[in-house]
Amino acid sequence: MSQPRRLAGPIAGGVFLLAVYLFTPIQPIRAAAAFLLLVTLVSFVASRLLPRAIAVRRFDPDLRVHRGERVTVRLEIRNLWPVPIRSVTITDQHGGVVPDAPPVFQVSLAPRERRVLSWNADARERGEISLGRIGMSGPGPFGLNRWARSLDVPFRIIVYPAVAPISLEHRRGLPAGNIAILNRLYEDVTRYRSIREYVPGDELRRINWKVSARLGKLHTMEYLPSLYFPVLVLLNLTPSDYPLDGRFFLVERAIEVAASLVLAFAGLQQEVGLLSTGAIGAGAGPLSVPIRPGLAHAMTILESLARVQPAPDEVRFEVMASSPSQIAARAGLRIVAVTPLLSPGRTGELSRIGRRGSGLEIFYILSAAQRLSDSETGSAASRAIEVTAGRTSHG
Repeated sequence: MSQPRRLAGPIAGGVFLLAVYLFTPIQPIRAAAAFLLLVTLVSFVASRLLPRAIAVRRFDPDLRVHRGERVTVRLEIRNLWPVPIRSVTITDQHGGVVPDAPPVFQVSLAPRERRVLSWNADARERGEISLGRIGMSGPGPFGLNRWARSLDVPFRIIVYPAVAPISLEHRRGLPAGNIAILNRLYEDVTRYRSIREYVPGDELRRINWKVSARLGKLHTMEYLPSLYFPVLVLLNLTPSDYPLDGRFFLVERAIEVAASLVLAFAGLQQEVGLLSTGAIGAGAGPLSVPIRPGLAHAMTILESLARVQPAPDEVRFEVMASSPSQIAARAGLRIVAVTPLLSPGRTGELSRIGRRGSGLEIFYILSAAQRLSDSETGSAASRAIEVTAGRTSHG
C-alpha cells in the first residue's frame, strides 16, 4: 500500500471527528468525538515515529560456508524508546539459501530492550548470496495506523564449493621441503636422521669423522628425505568441452574437485595457485590466482571458486597460460588439471602446457556413460572422477 493511501484513512477519520466536535450541539457526543480525535492523533503521530525507534543490525556482515553446510543468520533488534513497543514483525530475506522456516519474527520490546533473533538455513548452491533488506511492520498505539518500514542492512553469504578428502601421491619435486618421502635423492641436509656404518659409494662429505674416530670405523650421516613443489590447479570450465546431458552437474563437480585439490595441497603446506577458463563477472577474462603459500591464500582461491562461472566462449589453454601467469619460470611446478574428456586438439593444448612444469596430472570429470581410453590414461598421470546421479567413484 502506498504512503498516500495509508495516510488517507487517518486523515479522513480525523477530519470527520473534528467536524463532529465542532458542529454537534450534544455535549456527550462532542466529548466522545474529542476523545476519539485525541486517540487518533496520538496513534497517527506515534505510528510515524515508531519505525525510527527500532534499530536493527547483523552480527556478521559476511558468512562463509561450504555447500551443504548449515547457515545461522543472527539479527539484533533494539528498542531505542523509553517506552515499550507492544508488537513488531521482523521479516528477513533468505536469498539463495533454504531456511528451515520463513525468517519472520513477531516480537515485543521492553523499554531499551535488545533482542537477538536467529534463523537457520541450508546452503545448497555454490555462489555469492547478497541479502540486506529487512522489513519491519506493526500496529500503532491502540492498534490503529499500522506502519511499515524497510531497512537496508547489507549482508553476504559466500558459499564455497563442497570439498572432500583426496588421496595424492608425491614422487617428484624439489628437495628440502616439508613432505617426507623415502627417496634418498631428496635428503635434506638440515634434517638429521641417524648415523650408520660407511658403505662404499657414500660421499666423503657425509662421513662423521668424530664418530668414526671414536668407534674405529667410518660412519656416514643420514638425513631425512623430503620434497616440496609449487602447484598450479588448471580448471577447465569451457561449456562446449562438457557433454550437454548433465552439464551443470559435471561443471559443479569439477569445481568441487578443484577446491578439494587446493585444500589438499595447502594442507601439505605447498604453494598453490589457480588458472581457469571460467570467469567472475560478465566480460572478465579467465580466472587467474597466483601461486602463493598459506591456508589464507587457499581460502582466497576457494572464494574465487565460489563465484566463478563457465565462460560463454571457448578459451584456448595455451592463450590462457600465456597471460602474466604462474606457469613461466617456476622450478618444479606441478600442474594438476581438472577437465572433462577433450577432443584431440584440446588434449594436445593441455599436454603442451604440461611440458612447462615438472609433470601433468589430469583429474577427468566423467559422466556415467564415459570411460577413459588407453591413450588418455597413458598420456599423463591421470585419475578419472566418474560422476553419476548419486555417487562418485575414483579410478
